[in-house]
Amino acid sequence: MAIPRLLILLVAIAACSCHQRQGTEKRITVFCASSLAPVVSEIRTIWEKDHPDRVIISAASSGVLARQIEHGAQADIFISANSYWMEYLLEIRDLNIEPTAIASNKLAVVASPDMNIDSMAFQDQIQIILKMDTKIATGDPAHVPLGKYTMEMLEYYGLVNQLSAQFLITKDARSALRLVELGEAGLGFVFFTDALQSDKVRIISMAPELSHQKIVYEAVLLSNDDNAAKDFYQFIISDIVKDIWIKHGFIR
Repeated sequence: MAIPRLLILLVAIAACSCHQRQGTEKRITVFCASSLAPVVSEIRTIWEKDHPDRVIISAASSGVLARQIEHGAQADIFISANSYWMEYLLEIRDLNIEPTAIASNKLAVVASPDMNIDSMAFQDQIQIILKMDTKIATGDPAHVPLGKYTMEMLEYYGLVNQLSAQFLITKDARSALRLVELGEAGLGFVFFTDALQSDKVRIISMAPELSHQKIVYEAVLLSNDDNAAKDFYQFIISDIVKDIWIKHGFIR
């Protein structure tokens, strides 16, 4: 049975159109701190509705991501949860680029649902925590910004030695929250935005901001020759998506 010439023509046009569309697609790789995964994912969803470009998100601790890029991992955009790892990467790559302060966060104390501890001012609560025999989850200060902020806060109050034996150290900020959600740690020092997204933990206090460096997320465009990456970078830092950041608990 002969195939109608019109059908052959339509198939050929569709194939050509598909090939052209695939040729215009760009793959944009975003390396972001793990605490940013939910907000960057939502921004990506909005972006991809109007753009053919595919955004790939790689979320981990800022230190791990910076070292991955240092050792050859390809990233178009890097968003760090503190300035230390941003400065580290820019220096290693010898890049004279000014990063953009994109949002800020807070440090929260959370408890698992079965912990019998009331919400109260941090200074009062810390005295109760000192008397408790429970594990405390937070990020590894060696490469996780959450851990660095936590240790700064504990050093401010002179509590590092008193609490060090109780710590469960995690590979990134989201993992610290997960330990509390699972009840493997009774308490956790976590980012406020992470705690806000969970219905399995209670926020019982907020660490005073004067006790640690301001928690600022910085973003940098690493691929200046890629117009798609440039456009998505500008979209992330723009006021167009400001409400999404605020919805997830970030300060803009």
